[in-house]
Amino acid sequence: MVEVDYTTMTEAELQSAMTKAVAGSDWTAVKKIASAMSKIEAEKDKAAKAELQSKLAELTDKVKAIIDKAIQKMISAGELDGADGVWYGWDFGDQSAGCKLVKTKARAGGGGGNGGGKRYDVSTADLLKDYGDVVDEKSGMTLQAMFDDAEQAEDKKNAVYKVRVKLLKASGKVS
Repeated sequence: MVEVDYTTMTEAELQSAMTKAVAGSDWTAVKKIASAMSKIEAEKDKAAKAELQSKLAELTDKVKAIIDKAIQKMISAGELDGADGVWYGWDFGDQSAGCKLVKTKARAGGGGGNGGGKRYDVSTADLLKDYGDVVDEKSGMTLQAMFDDAEQAEDKKNAVYKVRVKLLKASGKVS
């Protein structure tokens, strides 16, 4: 029996060969033909996905250009002077849009921590200068003393954060 190379056949040729193999109950050929047809389908799916990705990339550039133009007008007009950036998103699933202006301040140490940056544009050191002598009602300690203890705590990050929140409350930045 002659071995047929199904991998070189077109889809129409494979369909014809499949019809003949089924009619002749040649299940080995059916299996090989089905495998070759599956590969063709996989290649078609891959090509369709690549085409879709290419179209989405072009469309992304178009949408970005439109949003950039609108934001650039606001920047030029000075409307966004208090912000360091804009995050915008639109979820087609639940038909909701979200927009957030962000304000960040670079860390003095150059970063490296795994936090998301400071939410308030005042350092803990500055807060301690101005509010370190405020006495915490619950502990009876000054905020400076609490901070010094927090610096020595086993769970330093969490302890320092708790004192920072108390300092921010003392400053009136949070309630």
